[in-house]
Amino acid sequence: MSDYNWNDHGSTLQQTIEKHAEAEDLNRRAEQIYRERDQLISELEKLIKSSRDLLKGVFKKNPKKLGEWGFEVNDTPRPPKAE
Repeated sequence: MSDYNWNDHGSTLQQTIEKHAEAEDLNRRAEQIYRERDQLISELEKLIKSSRDLLKGVFKKNPKKLGEWGFEVNDTPRPPKAE
């Protein structure tokens, strides 16, 4: 090749390989951390659902009050399910 010389780019090639290996390692670590987070979330989901159910009982006549507790309240009538 007349325009490029591999010898001029040896250090860049080595840095690229190192950065790729670092990125792959970080990707593996991120996947592990996501799995750990998901395990923690599953316990929180149970807590949140139990709290929601309790509040639905407390505010049975006014379910929109659940919005004050951070829950999304959608009281739009749903069409009947097709069988």
